[in-house]
Amino acid sequence: CVLVGTVARFGTGPLWMWRHHYYTTVEDRADVEAVLKEIPPDVSVAAQNHLLPHLSARREIYQIVGPDHRRGVAQHAEYVASVARYVALDMVQSAWPKGPGYPKALARELLRRGYGVVACRGAAVLLCRDAPSVSCPVLAQ
Repeated sequence: CVLVGTVARFGTGPLWMWRHHYYTTVEDRADVEAVLKEIPPDVSVAAQNHLLPHLSARREIYQIVGPDHRRGVAQHAEYVASVARYVALDMVQSAWPKGPGYPKALARELLRRGYGVVACRGAAVLLCRDAPSVSCPVLAQ
């Protein structure tokens, strides 16, 4: 067990990693919950896969990266803009099957397409179509 869990794997074994990308901290969870509370109950929302359970009581929710995950940021932004008024992103959590910089790249592309940041707390960001933007340090980096 120790051999398989530490060295006989492709990449770093789970016993040698301090914090996995799919774990959240208490602060990260509080930030996401605060941002999600800003979404009106009757609007369409697109979000990353791990945020969808928090939005499941809504009539219209969309997963940002769907079955055709090979498409680029511009194509996903076009899809998201066509279906969702609000977009919830978490810059800390995994963007599987995309890489770690994908949520920030998607947010920047949506900002170019007329979305505005309506809530930003920690690494959690909420965008809304045709809304004025508030300051968001995580997107400025």
